[in-house]
Amino acid sequence: MAILLPSELVLDILKLIQYDEDGTLDYHGLRNYALVCKRWVWEAQRVLFRHAVLRKWTDVVSFQTALVRSTEKGRYISNAVRSITIRVEDSLPENVSQDDFAQTLLLCPHIHRLNIDLFIPSFEPTTLALLRNITSLTALDISSYRQTRVIYQLLDAFRTIEYLHVASPSHDVPSLLLPLRSKLPNLRWLRVGEGASALLPKILHVSGSKFEILELSSPLPDPLFATVLHTYGPNLRSLRVPEAGTFALNHCRNLVEFRCDTISSGAMLRALPTTIRHLEFTATGLAIQLVLHHIWNSCPPNLRVVTCRVEYRDEYHSGLCTLNDRCVSKGIELRCHGPYQKNDETSRLLNISHYSHAPRRPKPLASNRPRQWATPFDT
Repeated sequence: MAILLPSELVLDILKLIQYDEDGTLDYHGLRNYALVCKRWVWEAQRVLFRHAVLRKWTDVVSFQTALVRSTEKGRYISNAVRSITIRVEDSLPENVSQDDFAQTLLLCPHIHRLNIDLFIPSFEPTTLALLRNITSLTALDISSYRQTRVIYQLLDAFRTIEYLHVASPSHDVPSLLLPLRSKLPNLRWLRVGEGASALLPKILHVSGSKFEILELSSPLPDPLFATVLHTYGPNLRSLRVPEAGTFALNHCRNLVEFRCDTISSGAMLRALPTTIRHLEFTATGLAIQLVLHHIWNSCPPNLRVVTCRVEYRDEYHSGLCTLNDRCVSKGIELRCHGPYQKNDETSRLLNISHYSHAPRRPKPLASNRPRQWATPFDT
């Protein structure tokens, strides 16, 4: 007699095996699981459609066909969608148009995250009217390659966002003078990417009291950086900057996480607030020695995790081994990541893991290995 597994258990199994050996989502494998038997079809498709990537018009057509809400299966799948990665460009017929984009989002009532690349100068009023009906979105990742005006339009439409990553590789300037008309009262986490630093004060001006995480991919002009820290530094709990001095840390006395690419002086480490729990830096010979000395002599009382980003595996092996020994003696966990590996510590510390974009299975941490590990890197 065949044993029928409950659908909840089938779903849990599929979530566990949905990744390949590299930790990325295995779409091909999920399609195969959907063919195992009729009972597995819906659960496999529920996992398969949870994170959708739509680059071309044909992708959108197939996606919309599967999510037709007039059928029970279509409603089931559409309710499972949580994030969409999409490219919007009107220049060619095979690209995703504005209207296709809006209609696709409306089919997903429980979408939480949108990752969008924009190659259009602006949205039409009819498109914006449709987008304002979407109230479930909490995370928005925008890259505009034409004009910054489209960023303003999306921020005006999506007022419920809590996580925002904005970049403007086009470095468009004129529309940066426009004010933001809508408030973003729920904004907690802001990442400012390439070409978007001029947007920072405008976005912060419309944020509310919940704002607590700031990430900068490039240095700000000193006057702007000073103004931002003076106004918002006391409320920050996480700060990520390419470089910083004691001035920045003196204005951010409630940080639980500090991520800095360049550590060039012991004075900066001594300025860390006592609330700090996670320190991240990029490996250089000087930085490793400074962190090593700081942990040994004046370790912050609440520090629990040190993350070191290393580009080459063997260059700093000896220094990292010594640093690991010091961390172990202080009850601190040392993590060694590649320069572009995703860091999930912010989400864990501040309990906002639902912002993380899809799906990479975490690899074992270097400091979880036995003490005789040969290299402080995950293989």
